[in-house]
Amino acid sequence: MDYYVELVGVEGSTPFFFAQIKTTVATLSPRARTLPIDAKKAQCESLFGVPGPTYIVGVHEPSRRAFILSMHARPSRGVFSIPLKHELHPANLRLLHEEVATFWQSSPHKPSGSHFV
Repeated sequence: MDYYVELVGVEGSTPFFFAQIKTTVATLSPRARTLPIDAKKAQCESLFGVPGPTYIVGVHEPSRRAFILSMHARPSRGVFSIPLKHELHPANLRLLHEEVATFWQSSPHKPSGSHFV
C-alpha cells in the first residue's frame, strides 16, 4: 500500500481509502483504451484484504495522467491494465469522493461494487 487518503468536506466523519500506485512510461496511442500496468496477484490480494475501499492508481509518467481501478472483488489474477475511462479528472474525483464517503456512512465492511471497474 502506498497511500492512505482521507477525504475532506464530509461532516461528522473522516472517510478514507488506500491506494497502490503503479507507474508506466509506455506509449499511449490515440486509440488506446487502457493504461498498461503490472500489479501482481499477491499485491491485488493484499489490497483486497484491507477492510475498506482500496484502489490501484496507474500513473502515465510522460503525460502525468492518472487512472484508478477499484479492488473491491477478490482478484483471480494480477491487474495488467486500467481503463482510460477511469482517469482522475474532476468528474471522476467527485465520483470517488462520493463512493468512499457513502461506503463509510453505510458500512464498515469491504465495498461490494464500484464505479471504477
